[in-house]
Amino acid sequence: MQPLSPKELLKHATHFAAEEQILVQGKRISGQIRSILNQYASESESERSMTLEALGDAVIRTLERYQVGADLQVLAWTTRNIFELEFMLAFVTASAANLKSFANDIVLDEIQIREAGIALDFDRRDPEVACRQDEALERLRKRKSELGLKRNRPMSTSEMARCLGREAEYNAHNRLYSKIVHPTAYFLMGGRLESTDWGAYGLHVMYQGVQEAARFLKTLSTSLNGGPTSTPEPEIGVPDSPS
Repeated sequence: MQPLSPKELLKHATHFAAEEQILVQGKRISGQIRSILNQYASESESERSMTLEALGDAVIRTLERYQVGADLQVLAWTTRNIFELEFMLAFVTASAANLKSFANDIVLDEIQIREAGIALDFDRRDPEVACRQDEALERLRKRKSELGLKRNRPMSTSEMARCLGREAEYNAHNRLYSKIVHPTAYFLMGGRLESTDWGAYGLHVMYQGVQEAARFLKTLSTSLNGGPTSTPEPEIGVPDSPS
């Protein structure tokens, strides 16, 4: 294995330093989200407060997955999750009807999960366990009927984006994340037809994730405080083009 040249060492050191700056910004945003959630922890356990807390906790946990030198697929998966959580927060805080729709999706989600588990024969050999699974599924279906839900699947984030008038934004980001997260032909065997700086892509992807987390924080603060909190965008030297 050939040792890295001084120029290559400088390139790597500069790249890792930029990643570390983004991580610091992400930790700061996580702290602010946690502070807001703690401030309103004494609120009554309403559907709204529990939903906001669940979304906030999810963003905090997701930001913790960023690491210096992480694989591009991990970075893209992490950023896509933050991106979708921000859309969910924007959706549920837009109206009471949206919040109710999101809450109803809990029932639809669990029905689909339990149906999938049964189809895959998870823990079905024990008759008692299988009976409990069937009874649980029947109770969920009954609850769905009592709620008057006509749809059979939960609302997707792309549908939420459409409701918010942000479909173009969603499609632009999801197009890139899907190509990287999933085992597409390009990600498995591409990057050879044209020279690709995967490190620069990773830096951009991580940067976008922290920006989305800052946007999440602003929406959360506005929703709970009635006014935005100070959330300056990261001042990080990200390459102009991942080419």
